[in-house]
Amino acid sequence: MPAAVGDAIDLSYRAAGPRGYWQAQLEIAQRHTVGLRHSNTWIASIYSALGERDNAFAALDRAYAAFETDLIFCRADPALDGLRDDARMAACIRRMGLTP
Repeated sequence: MPAAVGDAIDLSYRAAGPRGYWQAQLEIAQRHTVGLRHSNTWIASIYSALGERDNAFAALDRAYAAFETDLIFCRADPALDGLRDDARMAACIRRMGLTP
């Protein structure tokens, strides 16, 4: 990560705490910087941390449509724990065939 990006994240955290940190991460992930692509699964975890469930599930749907490989970890990824009590998470896991 370029120093300027790290500095921006650090400043965001200092100014607004964890929410500022995650908001800065989201802004970076959405920039589509040349040579830097963030998965929709990662973006879903950021939205989950921000408490933005609808956006998180929209990102998970995009990850599924794009066949993103890191989506297979969504059943156990602690970054998505904020979505576990939502029926859409169970449906997502079922749709991928990851139910026991």
